[in-house]
Amino acid sequence: MSGRSTVGSAKKGCKRVLTISKDRDVFTGIVLIEVSPDKLRRVLDVIMHHTEETIKHMPGFVGYAFLESLDGERVTEYVQWESADHIQAAFKDPRFSEHLTDVRKIANEEFFPCEIYYVNEVGHQVGEGTATISKEADSLTAITEFAVRPGKQQALLDLIVDDHESSLRDFPGFLSVSVFRSLDGGKVVEHLQLESREVFEALGQSPELRSHQEKVSELARPEARLYEVDYVSVAEAAG
Repeated sequence: MSGRSTVGSAKKGCKRVLTISKDRDVFTGIVLIEVSPDKLRRVLDVIMHHTEETIKHMPGFVGYAFLESLDGERVTEYVQWESADHIQAAFKDPRFSEHLTDVRKIANEEFFPCEIYYVNEVGHQVGEGTATISKEADSLTAITEFAVRPGKQQALLDLIVDDHESSLRDFPGFLSVSVFRSLDGGKVVEHLQLESREVFEALGQSPELRSHQEKVSELARPEARLYEVDYVSVAEAAG
């Protein structure tokens, strides 16, 4: 996309990779931001400014990754803190409240705490490996948000994992998948990394994915978008 902000990217010596792994002892949250395309750049600049100037220096901060949808209507944030207590303390900080207020002036945002339920990476055994989010990665990201029918979250998680392990993980061009479940039982988020858009389009035409989507529709309402990584900020002590 054009007009990309240089906030954050001008920082020197800062790690630019956020790691997603079931083995990491961190608190994970996801923020879903709905925004009109003409305000996308503005909301990203606000987020990056507050993160670089204030949030990344707060006690317990581990890392943030911000991805923008290619249709310009959504920003998905992955946030990591050392513990739930640390992010609760951040929410009480007036500087963090200012950040939220500035974002909400421009867009609608929804935050939910979650658990990393499943991660699989190409070249690893099923259910093993890590996923990384980086601006430098030569890959395509597809994020699917599932609004789960009441009481169906575990059934949906089982279905997603089973279908990935039985067929989808072997699809040519697959790189990694990370599955998150909201702690309130209402959402599941799937973060899929593929080699290219051509792989994504081929996967969309595959009978395996079509069968998977039919089964999913009985348990949840999915909404999928293609994304690019816009910005990553990780604390110096984080890996």
